[in-house]
Amino acid sequence: MSRVRIAALALVNWKGVFYERYLLDRHVTALEGANGAGKTTVMIAAYVVLLPDMTKLRFTNLGETAAIGGDRGIWGRLGEPGRPSYAVLDLELADGERLIAGVRLIRASEPTVEPTAFVISGLAHEVRLSDILLARRLDGDHVPELDELTAAVTRAGGALEVFRTIKDYFAVLFDRGVTPMRLAGDDERSKLNEMLRTSMTGGISRALTSELRGFLLKQEAGLGEALSRMRANLEACRRTRAEVAESRQLEREITAIYEAGAEMFAAAVHAARLAAGEAEQRVAAAQPALDRALAPGAGHRRARSQDRRARGDVPDRRARSRARNAGAVGARVAGAPGGGRRRAPGRTAGPRRRARGLRPRSAWPGAPAAGPRRAGPARAWPPPARAPARRCAPSARPAGADPRDRRRGARGARRRASALR
Repeated sequence: MSRVRIAALALVNWKGVFYERYLLDRHVTALEGANGAGKTTVMIAAYVVLLPDMTKLRFTNLGETAAIGGDRGIWGRLGEPGRPSYAVLDLELADGERLIAGVRLIRASEPTVEPTAFVISGLAHEVRLSDILLARRLDGDHVPELDELTAAVTRAGGALEVFRTIKDYFAVLFDRGVTPMRLAGDDERSKLNEMLRTSMTGGISRALTSELRGFLLKQEAGLGEALSRMRANLEACRRTRAEVAESRQLEREITAIYEAGAEMFAAAVHAARLAAGEAEQRVAAAQPALDRALAPGAGHRRARSQDRRARGDVPDRRARSRARNAGAVGARVAGAPGGGRRRAPGRTAGPRRRARGLRPRSAWPGAPAAGPRRAGPARAWPPPARAPARRCAPSARPAGADPRDRRRGARGARRRASALR
């Protein structure tokens, strides 16, 4: 994985340095020089760009005559009074973009120094730092003010952003991948200050021995809870997948049922259409008869027949049938000797028995031979209507009734039936 790299460090208007650009190697860069040559000044300039917080910048005596403690160390290392000083880091981001982070330092009353952090973005790699950090005039190069620096950056095709607070400056560096932490709190900036001081002065500090692990690998108190939530989420995903598989199976079953129902409905509609077609054919076949029945002449004939029936001129169907039956039976009785009580021997069965394929009673096996018929009085036909016989319950019959009464009743019923035939 590629990381942010510092390509160069530039100083403008520092003690003993008007303008200087130091190229930094990708791995190790060494500074060599005699005492007072400016090695510590270069380190302090880089230090200020990485942590422009004057409450943290406290430099002790490093063994040089010009080095003093407190902010006076920085105040005394700045260049020409009345003009600002600049410290700039030329950064190459992980995606290859160029980013310039810098600080403008202005002397106030000794030993106070007022820093202003800024970031320049959008510059091409061909643009030199001297083109924007120096004001080119006829009498030579001069240290630019902040507005002149902004104009030079704009002419070069970049953009300069000035920050009012150190917190905003660190937030932008964190968002661009320069710092591993936001450094929003005072405690985090204090630990970064200890690490930078140890790197510059050498030796092993307490920050590197006891607090480095806590600074770089901050303890996460909610790690166990986060793992529990992850485990619960994985279990929920597993249940969801099972429910999705079951839902898909139900969808397939419901789709099959729907298709079967659609086919059944289509078959029923087809059968209904066929039945409707057959009914239409039958209606078309019966339409001529209906038209004849509804013709004006047919209506008059039905009306005359109904009038005749209402006047009694024409008996109804049942009356005509009874009359025909009575006439036929009367003719048979009148033409038979003995009043028609018995059928003469040798006579054939009646028309109804012949129609039903029955033999005459005299031809039945075991029937007694017919004797001479007794003459009796002629009976009127049809016989007078009798009152319907009443059936008595067994409890209403008198006790000890003669069985011969029942036989006589049965013989009378048979005689009446023979007379009707």
